[in-house]
Amino acid sequence: MQKIILLLFIIVFPGACFSQDSLTWVLATTAVKRDGKEIHIGEKVADINFNRILNNNNKRTTLYNFLDKPLIIDFWHQYCTVCVGEFSRLEKLRQRFKDSVNILLVTFQSNTSTNEFFERRKAEGKPVLLPCVTEDTLLRKTFGHEGDPHIVWINTNGTVQAITSHIALNETNLSAWLKHGNIDLAVKSNQRDFDPYKPLLVNNNGGASGAFHYRSVLTGYIDSIPALSLFVRSDDKQTKLAAFNTTIDQLFKDAYAMFDTTAASYLNLDWLNKRVLYEYQDSSTAQYYSDAYDAGYGQLTAFQRNHLYCYELDLPVTFTTQQAAGIMLDELSKLFAIKPFTETRSVTGLALIRTADTDRLKTKGIAATGRIQQDSTMIVKDMPVSALVNVLNLNYYFPLVVDETGYPGNIDITIPLKEKDLHAVETALMNYGLALVPKRYDMPMLVLESFK
Repeated sequence: MQKIILLLFIIVFPGACFSQDSLTWVLATTAVKRDGKEIHIGEKVADINFNRILNNNNKRTTLYNFLDKPLIIDFWHQYCTVCVGEFSRLEKLRQRFKDSVNILLVTFQSNTSTNEFFERRKAEGKPVLLPCVTEDTLLRKTFGHEGDPHIVWINTNGTVQAITSHIALNETNLSAWLKHGNIDLAVKSNQRDFDPYKPLLVNNNGGASGAFHYRSVLTGYIDSIPALSLFVRSDDKQTKLAAFNTTIDQLFKDAYAMFDTTAASYLNLDWLNKRVLYEYQDSSTAQYYSDAYDAGYGQLTAFQRNHLYCYELDLPVTFTTQQAAGIMLDELSKLFAIKPFTETRSVTGLALIRTADTDRLKTKGIAATGRIQQDSTMIVKDMPVSALVNVLNLNYYFPLVVDETGYPGNIDITIPLKEKDLHAVETALMNYGLALVPKRYDMPMLVLESFK
C-alpha cells in the first residue's frame, strides 16, 4: 500500500518539484511509513511540538496550545484537489466557530512550498487564514491514515472523539459536538493491506466478506461439495439463489421455472428435462451426465470437470425470488451465450392409453407409494395415473410420456423397468390393459438456443 501511495504522489507532482523541493519528497516518504504509536478514538493524544507553522503568531508551538477550545485537525496537501477545494468551506466554518473551535491544518510539505502555495492563493483572492503545521511526519504517524483530507476531532482534554472524512466536518455536526461535548460519527478507516488487484471482500480485502450489496459467482466443478439443485434462501438482509455442481441446462431450467410461473407448471415436474430443447452447440446436458456416470470413473470425472458449474447470486432482500431468477437468467445468458425462451413446439412422445374394457388398475388401498426399486422394479400403489407417468418419465431413454387414459381413480401397478428396454415395459403394461403409443404433441417447451 505504501508503494501505491508513493506512486500516486509521484504522478501528481510536477516534474520540477523534486529538484526545487526535495525536502517535501523526503518528508512524504517518511510520513507514509507506519512505524509510530497510533492514537484511536477514546485515547488521549500526547503533546507534540510544532517547529514549523504558518498563519500563527508563534512560529513554534505545541498541540496542547490549541486545546483551549475543542480542536479539529485537517490533514491535507496541496496536490490533493479535494483538500484544496475544501478551503473555502473551512474558511466559512472558521468565521462561524472562531470563538468556540480551533481548526488546524497539517501537511507533510515543506514550509517553503506551503508558504508559496498560500501566497498564490492570496494573490488569487482566495487566502488561507487557518494556522497550518508544515513539515509534519509525527502527527500523520500518530493518526495513521490513507488518503487526505483526514479529519480528527479532539476535545479540550486531549481525547480523540472522532476520526472522519471531510464530509462529516460541517456546521450541523460542529454545533452538535459543542452542545453535547461528544459526538458519534462514522469512522473513516483505511485498510492498510488493501490490494485493488485481489478480489474485493475475499479474505477481508476491503472489508468483511458479507459487506457486499450484490454479488454473483460462477465457478466450475468443486469436488469437495455436494451437487445441489437451485435453491432460495431469504433473510432480513439478502435474497440468495444458489446451485452447486450442476449442468448448464439444469441451471437454466430451474431459474426459468422460478421466473415464469406458467412454465413452472410443467418444468417443475419435468425431472429429466424432457420439456427442454437443446439448440446450443456442445450441450452438456443432464442426459450426458447420466451416460458418463454409467461409463465409469474416468468419463464421469472428465464430465464433471468440464461440464458442471456452481452458481450463486446474492441480492438485497428487496428483490423478490422472481426478480432474482430474472437476473440469474440474464447473467447465464451472457456467460454461456444461450438464449432461453418458451415456445410451442411439435415433439414426439408416448401416449399412455387404456386398451382393456375391464378395470385391471383399481387400487386395493394399500399404503400409497410410487418408486423404482433397486432391482429395477417400478411400483405404484394407491396413487393416480399421473404417478405412474412421472415414474416412467424418470427414464432418460424413454420419450416423454403423456397420460391419455382418462382414468379417474387411484391405481396399483408393479412392472419390471429396464433402463433401455422400452419393449419390456410395454409388454408388462399390457397385463394392466395399458399401452404406450407414439404420438406427436404440440406443447410449450423451454428452448435453449445459441446466440446467432
